[in-house]
Amino acid sequence: MIRTRIGLWMLAALAAGLLGSSAQAQTFKPFTDVATVCPECWAQRYDHIALKGGQVVYARVLAENPAFYVLERFGELRAVGRDKVERIERHEALTAEQQASVRDQILFLDGSVLVGQITQEFPDTGWYQLEYGRFVHLASQTQISLVFKAGKEIFRAPPAK
Repeated sequence: MIRTRIGLWMLAALAAGLLGSSAQAQTFKPFTDVATVCPECWAQRYDHIALKGGQVVYARVLAENPAFYVLERFGELRAVGRDKVERIERHEALTAEQQASVRDQILFLDGSVLVGQITQEFPDTGWYQLEYGRFVHLASQTQISLVFKAGKEIFRAPPAK
């Protein structure tokens, strides 16, 4: 009886967390702080992303679609909604090869994001296979907020009830 109550409580908490986070999915989550001997050096090599509200983020705009930008810094990826960005000053444009390698994006309900190429879709089970370099990721629609393939939205999670 106690295990059943605890199990139900944990399931309800997980569902509330997943459903409640979809509205916040495109809010920028700060990158991990990295100590460096020359903070100005790395900031000069990245794009300058001015967020509404005055915060400036130094990162590389790795991909973009009609809903959000994908930012990369020191290997970490972040999504930020286009509506949260005031302006972007680009350090340098991505090459055609770089753009092709990140043409598809999967935004999860928790705000994490993957980029690469969707190589397989499994409509009967709701899974996507996305490849980036040597890495292969499988993502389930039950955990996904948005999927963009070649700049076109192909999946959006239904609104939370």
